[in-house]
Amino acid sequence: MPSEDFEEHAFYESGLSAHGCLENLDSYARTAIEKYGRILVEREKKLHDEEVKKYKEHLADASDHYIKILSDYAKLDDETRVEIQDLEAQLKDIEEYGTEEINSAIDLRNQLVQSKEETDKYKEIAKKLYSVALHVEELAKSRCNIIVIGPGLYSEAVDSIKEYEELENDNEL
Repeated sequence: MPSEDFEEHAFYESGLSAHGCLENLDSYARTAIEKYGRILVEREKKLHDEEVKKYKEHLADASDHYIKILSDYAKLDDETRVEIQDLEAQLKDIEEYGTEEINSAIDLRNQLVQSKEETDKYKEIAKKLYSVALHVEELAKSRCNIIVIGPGLYSEAVDSIKEYEELENDNEL
């Protein structure tokens, strides 16, 4: 768009070309407004040109880098090229399907960890109950028809039973 057409367009869009608006301005005000508009346009054009220059430089750098990569690739033997292509294909597969596999592996790992923790808890409870059973067996060997269980043994048995029941209830959820 030529600059005269652009100025007319800017006057129209800003409302300055409305009936009687420009005609009511003196020449100094009109010239000042036109100059202000040109300054704004020049500033925007300069910013635009700087951005274009940056992108051209970036594109040139990227192009140089790509050419270097191609040059380096051309120097490789066929076996290495095939290896690179295989690795690129594997990388593409990982990008496409790897997320699902990784998530599945993480889920499986979490399940294994949880299962080990539960197994450890069951072993701990089993050891406590085994200890209680051994103690009761020793008392029974004394050939006494009456067995008196002290508060320590009783609380250990009750605590073990509670832990077992809590663990079972957690597993049902």
